[in-house]
Amino acid sequence: MFQIIHQLTTSPEDILMVTKDVIKEFADDGVKYLELRSTPRVENTTGMTKKTYVESVLEGIKQSKQDLDIDVRYLISVDRRGGPSVAKETVKLAEEFFLSTEDTVLGLDLSGDPTAGQAKDFLEPLLEAKKAGLKLALHLSEVNNIVK
Repeated sequence: MFQIIHQLTTSPEDILMVTKDVIKEFADDGVKYLELRSTPRVENTTGMTKKTYVESVLEGIKQSKQDLDIDVRYLISVDRRGGPSVAKETVKLAEEFFLSTEDTVLGLDLSGDPTAGQAKDFLEPLLEAKKAGLKLALHLSEVNNIVK
């Protein structure tokens, strides 16, 4: 599913539109508080950077708050498939926006394929995030450890 969504959202304008649409759907359902989580990504074909991705999500939140009765916050996601080095980059990005967005960026979300690496591999970046004051949401699942 995410692969299809990524194919359809390749520019900052796409991210802005989808962010606003998602928030509107929740508001239409009567939700009053929403924590969005989304993994910043690069799209070389459109020039979208991880930073412009996050800026687009934040702009969508800002515009939605003006029109809708909903309080929206953002957890910047780390996809486990990127590994610890990408997690460290994402922590730095989250720290930057955490300090400049008046509580819109609350923290960091760790999620993704549970078979990609070990959860312990992300301990260092998660501790860095916690030290910076970021809240943490950890979406970890258990899988059978099949040893051959």
